[in-house]
Amino acid sequence: MDCNCGLPAHFFVGRDGKIGYNCPRSKCKFYATAPVFCSEYSRIVPNASTPADAILIRCEAALHPEAKGGRSVPCCLLKCYGSITDRPDLLAVLEDPAYGGEWHTTAAAYIYLMEHYKTLVSRLKSMKSTLLQEIPPFFFSCLEKYRQATVQYEYLLHNDKEKDELEMDVVYQQLKPFQKKGVEFILTRGGRGMIADSMGLGKTVQAICVAHYYRQEWPVLVVCPMSLTENWVKEFNRFCGVAFSRMIVLQGPKAQVTSLHEVVIVSYSSLKYVDKKVFNVVILDESHYIKAGDSNRTKAALSLCSKANRVLLLSGTPAMSRPIELYTQMQAIQARCTPTKTQFGARYCNAFVGRFGVDYTGHMHENELHYFLRNFMIRRTKAELGGELPSKTRQLLYVTITEKERKAMEKQVSALRKSVDSAPGGATSTVPTREM
Repeated sequence: MDCNCGLPAHFFVGRDGKIGYNCPRSKCKFYATAPVFCSEYSRIVPNASTPADAILIRCEAALHPEAKGGRSVPCCLLKCYGSITDRPDLLAVLEDPAYGGEWHTTAAAYIYLMEHYKTLVSRLKSMKSTLLQEIPPFFFSCLEKYRQATVQYEYLLHNDKEKDELEMDVVYQQLKPFQKKGVEFILTRGGRGMIADSMGLGKTVQAICVAHYYRQEWPVLVVCPMSLTENWVKEFNRFCGVAFSRMIVLQGPKAQVTSLHEVVIVSYSSLKYVDKKVFNVVILDESHYIKAGDSNRTKAALSLCSKANRVLLLSGTPAMSRPIELYTQMQAIQARCTPTKTQFGARYCNAFVGRFGVDYTGHMHENELHYFLRNFMIRRTKAELGGELPSKTRQLLYVTITEKERKAMEKQVSALRKSVDSAPGGATSTVPTREM
């Protein structure tokens, strides 16, 4: 458990005899009454019996930051808290050539290949005045569950027949090279994953390509904000020629999905109208809309995803500020391969019990979380792609507003006209009258 400065929290006993934790340097306002504990994770926190000279070592899974050729090399980071220069016995183990460890300045930690992790931990456990916080077993078990769930799709595109089928796909042929890689990433995971490319890189067309590949399992359900429903209709028609009569936008209880509809589009606010139906292919656009685990729309979305064969999430900002916002999105993709909320919170959100209950708003072990997420999430930015990007295209989108919103806008326009008229040299003609 860390304070807001990123340092291990300081243990203290108050005047009333109650224990608590605060910032060891008294720089931030962090305060906790207890850390959050969970199964399969031995969370090391200081207490009254902790030796003053004890060295805390935290182990964290990661991908090697300096791996060449774009390879993903699993490794482990060992971060030490305390004066290790006074512990030659500890330094001898950490810098043993047999483990090939290196000091990584950016991470401020020793870095080792994952193949040495178990042996290294075994030696560190036997050392005196050393507190060792290991990588939790649930991390490895979740990775293994995910591997088992997707292994049958891993070599999908190595099959000539499957590869030819994809290359002949009418939507796939229209994609840019980097967009094709995004589609292939999702297909080799059985159609369950997240495309988290930054805005403007074509997440919509990649999703349509994935959906079209599984067209034998249609109808496809697209869940998106209200302002994007019409755009999805246009894009399905543009890229794969789905007739407008074969698509429906559900906006109320009276709208009915029939066997004629191949594409069903619904806003997050109208999810309740389809929560009892089963769709084999589900797309959640702007998936950060389901970040609140207790909301009705999140529960409805998770229910739909649990019954679907293919689930694709799209978001340029999957976690706007806090790792806990990723949790429900991970559940939507592969609930069986996701840690419990308590495990996720304790390991990656620095969860603790504070003045107002359990707090999940923090963050910890970001390298390990990134390692875990890369199994089902792909993210590219404009800076990374450089010359692969096409020239800008501009679209005109019409936004549907309610009667209440229309009246509010008319009121504002009227107020603006009066303001212009009353200004020196003002003229009503500068604000043209338009029928709304």
